[in-house]
Amino acid sequence: MFRGRYEHTIDEKGRVNIPTRFKKEIPKGSVVILTFFDRCIYCYPLEQWKKIEDKAGNLPITSQAARRFKRIFFSAAIDVQVDSHRRILIPPLLRNDAGIEKEVVFIGNLDHVELWAKERWYEEIKELRKNEEKIMEELSKLGIF
Repeated sequence: MFRGRYEHTIDEKGRVNIPTRFKKEIPKGSVVILTFFDRCIYCYPLEQWKKIEDKAGNLPITSQAARRFKRIFFSAAIDVQVDSHRRILIPPLLRNDAGIEKEVVFIGNLDHVELWAKERWYEEIKELRKNEEKIMEELSKLGIF
């Protein structure tokens, strides 16, 4: 499980260290899949990614929302190798899409990690706090709280 928030810096080649807390779930030599969604980069271990592919493969082709989701989510997907120093290379296309330049925030989100441009992450927190009551009502409807 991925949880927690960690700030890191991307080097001049576009590489970033995986936070220590996530190294057990993302070991060196493994493959992760990166894709762009929700103004950030989603990072999935290969096993988790395969589960998403299986679910997406079963979505009805008649659903416009399903077609659009698959189009944006899978077209941005890139396989990335975790190097011996436990770093991943974030391709320029994804960095540009997410607005990530130098500072990145890793966000644990249960089955995946999200990589946010630091400024965008703090905007997201501000927006969530503005809508906290509405969000809590929705979560209550879902049975979380």
